[in-house]
Amino acid sequence: MIYLVYGTPSKMRTLRAVFIGESSVGKTTLLRRASKDSGRIVPTIGVDNVLFDYDGVFFQCWDTSGQPQFRTVAQMFIEKSRLVIYMYDASKPETFVSENVPENAIIIANVSVRGTFPLDRDHLPFSDSNPQSVKDILAVLKTYAIVEPSFSEENRPECCCCF
Repeated sequence: MIYLVYGTPSKMRTLRAVFIGESSVGKTTLLRRASKDSGRIVPTIGVDNVLFDYDGVFFQCWDTSGQPQFRTVAQMFIEKSRLVIYMYDASKPETFVSENVPENAIIIANVSVRGTFPLDRDHLPFSDSNPQSVKDILAVLKTYAIVEPSFSEENRPECCCCF
């Protein structure tokens, strides 16, 4: 489900980001843990929007499907986003496809399988069984937050992804 958000309370810092990567690497799981959503995790079809507040920052994240038929849709979100998060599963190195990583992306390695480690020391580790890893990732991401202008009817963006 996509929620349209045309503005945030004044002076609130906002982070808008798109999560990309192959199917079943943990993008939805990470976002559900970050937003404290305890609902059942199902594969993303197309694009889903996840909204939550964390430590004084409003997060608006687009969770894209890793399925090939949705890559064109995901590309539109990548082109419009200030921040791209590329995620892969460290237990399946083939899910890290360097050609698919935008130059300005933050890379997260899902290390939920015991004994796995990020492929590079610059990749942020995420483990579903370690709540601290979610906090560590959110702490890094919130440094990219900006103060969004307040939107009125006259200067409102065309849609939730146009900023």
